[in-house]
Amino acid sequence: MINTLDLHHCTQVEAKKLLDHTLDNLSPNVKELVIIHGYQGGHVIKDLVLRYRHHRIERIIKSLNPGQTSYLIKAKK
Repeated sequence: MINTLDLHHCTQVEAKKLLDHTLDNLSPNVKELVIIHGYQGGHVIKDLVLRYRHHRIERIIKSLNPGQTSYLIKAKK
């Protein structure tokens, strides 16, 4: 299962809180989280998404679409 999180129009603080909340509360069935961060309004959120660390993230994948990034999610134990 794939979930999507849209961080358009978020501040860096808001984006971090949304990432924390979303990853802490993901269903065990979710295998991928697609983050839509945009890229034309600057790179602050994109950079945050690319360097963000959480115990549920197995791998960070840059998309061919420069406005989104995917997180492969570890299975919950």
